[in-house]
This record gives sequence, structure tokens and C-alpha cells, in this order.
Amino acid sequence: MNVYFILPIKVVSELNKAGHEHWAKTANRRKQHRFMGKLMTSGLIKTKWDGQPITVIFTRLMGKGGRKFDDDNLSSSMKAIRDGVADGLEINDNDSRVTWKYEQVKDVMHGVKVTFTEREEEMPKKINLAGRRFGRLVALYPTGERKNGQVVWHCRCDCGNEIDVRSGNLISGNSTSCGCYMRERAAEANIVHGMNRREETHPVYRTWCHMLYRCENSKDTHYKDYGAHGIKVCAEWHDPQVFIE
Repeated sequence: MNVYFILPIKVVSELNKAGHEHWAKTANRRKQHRFMGKLMTSGLIKTKWDGQPITVIFTRLMGKGGRKFDDDNLSSSMKAIRDGVADGLEINDNDSRVTWKYEQVKDVMHGVKVTFTEREEEMPKKINLAGRRFGRLVALYPTGERKNGQVVWHCRCDCGNEIDVRSGNLISGNSTSCGCYMRERAAEANIVHGMNRREETHPVYRTWCHMLYRCENSKDTHYKDYGAHGIKVCAEWHDPQVFIE
């Protein structure tokens, strides 16, 4: 949609006009501008708008002798027209589907041109991750799928396994392997502390735990008899394997 209409009116600076114009005249002027904005919008635009995001541009046409307004004066001078346009579209003027813009240009006549255009949504920049390494993963190519708005990349792990990962998880560092890293860590934990699973618990392991608790955990019920008196566990015995051996 690219439609416009021109209102043959001369807008004034609302900020500079304050105090120099009778309030009744000001109110009447604003009422007229709002009515004209609503009338033209409802008659020419409403039936053409399908509810998609649009940009409404208010262009102040500066005829002979017209002086340029600053940004605040420019937007305030056309506030009543904007309200009328919102009335004509049957929306609130803060509707997220509508972006309001203001500009001013030299012209042979005084007036306000109101233009309605389809809003060009800013597309997110595409980031090429091909060949980039993320931990153990190397991004190979996009799969063509999207999940939660993110491109899904096919990746190869150092272990040889290949998986699909969302770009956001790669960039944020949430995904750094196919899962092999966590499996390796779990396996190492079972080797070093193989006594920590119930079915494999070494009887001395429990003794080691109780020793640490009563000497170094102030919340342990027996801490008052050991740790509170300065009794500590040597650094070597912090390793359960060394203690048990």
C-alpha cells in the first residue's frame, strides 16, 4: 500500500503558540484538524488497510514564508491530525502496527501531506557460521530449518558424530559438543570416585565422607568436636582414592 492525501491547512507551532492564542480558538483548530484527518483516512485508507504493519508519514508543506520547526514543534503541530488518522483507522495512536514519522519540505503551498506505506520490517542479519568452531563442534551448513526463529546448523563433533544445533545455542556457548563431553566427564567421575554410586560404594568411602564433614563442614553435628577445635584434613586426603589406598 502506498496512498496519500493532502490537507490544505496551515499547521502552527503548538509550543510557540501557547499563550498567544485564545484557548477556545486553539481547541476549535485542533478539533477541525482531527476531524479532517479522520474523514480522509476513513474514506480513502481504512478499506485499503488489511491490518499489516504500516508507516504513516506526516509531511508539513512549507509554503511561501514558512519557517522550519524543530522536531518537538513539528510533531506537536500535527498531533491533532495524527489523532484523526488513528480515529479513521479505528486504532489507538500507540498501536504497534503503525509507525508515525514527521518531516517538512519547502512547497508552493501550505498544507499537510499524509502518506501511508507498508512498513519495511528490519530483517535480522544472516550470520554465516560455516567452518566456525564452537568447542568441539564445527558448523558445516544450514539445514534449511528454523527453530524458535533461529537457523539450524548441521555440525560435526570432534568425536566424529554429527548433529543439528540452533545457531543461538552455538553462539551463546550452550552447545559445545554432541554430548560426548558430558559422557566423558561422567565416566571420569565414576573412575575417580567409583564409590559414589550405591551399588559400587566402597565401605571406606563413607568413612572418608564423614571425616570431611566433621572436620570441615560447620553444619555437621560433630563439627564442634573436630573442626571447631582446629582439626583439619590434610590436602592429600581430600582425594578419596589416596585416602582409601
